[in-house]
Amino acid sequence: MKKTLMTASLLSLLVCTASASGLNLGWSDCPTGAGYKLDNNFACNTNTGAANILVGSYFPPAGLTAVNSNEAVVDVQTDQSALSPWWTMGSTGCVGRTGTPTGNFDFTGGPSSCTDYWAGNASGGASYYPAWSSDPPHTGGPANRARIILVCAISEGLAGALDPGTEYYSFKCTISNARTVGTPSCAGCTDLACLVMNSIKIIQNPGLGDVYVEDVAQARHVTWRGGLSPDCQATPAKQSTWGSVKALYR
Repeated sequence: MKKTLMTASLLSLLVCTASASGLNLGWSDCPTGAGYKLDNNFACNTNTGAANILVGSYFPPAGLTAVNSNEAVVDVQTDQSALSPWWTMGSTGCVGRTGTPTGNFDFTGGPSSCTDYWAGNASGGASYYPAWSSDPPHTGGPANRARIILVCAISEGLAGALDPGTEYYSFKCTISNARTVGTPSCAGCTDLACLVMNSIKIIQNPGLGDVYVEDVAQARHVTWRGGLSPDCQATPAKQSTWGSVKALYR
């Protein structure tokens, strides 16, 4: 049977019954928020205007008593054979787009539909890797895919418990509109794309153990300008990639 993304109305009904640990990804907010959406239909006609903000959230498993960090993985796939200049970001990306994507973990100014565990105390950032491979040296992967890794932490003294029945914000990831139009510009904003939150590692204070959340809560795939055909399931959520991710921070 053909798989399809859930509609926002169906998600709003399911969110109240979610209990198992799982991930959610949305544009602008978590699923309970009024501004939440699964598709970003940016017209690609300006270099400014409202930012394109991915919001990652999750339901944690039970038994977490002193959480101090998150490490999240978001994968990107476009409908082209290789990433266009607009989607080639990071330190070696198209000139003018090297400062995107960015990670932000401060929800004190909103959105506020889900629970802000960080309470403005987390610091961290985002790293971007084109043609990501899960095997070291993490190069030589599919040319039309990229990986965004977001890491944040609070001090161990602020670490507290998580409620498994509560949905928590993890990150905001901003993809800017810079160099979309005009001269010079970075071609390819109109490429269709899917983005999937692969996993979140929840890190506790030393000696308490860390956990990985890899299952879906309501929807961890979102689309850009309609996404891939037939749907975002074409961008697989690959399990058990954290051994290679951790190697980046040793």
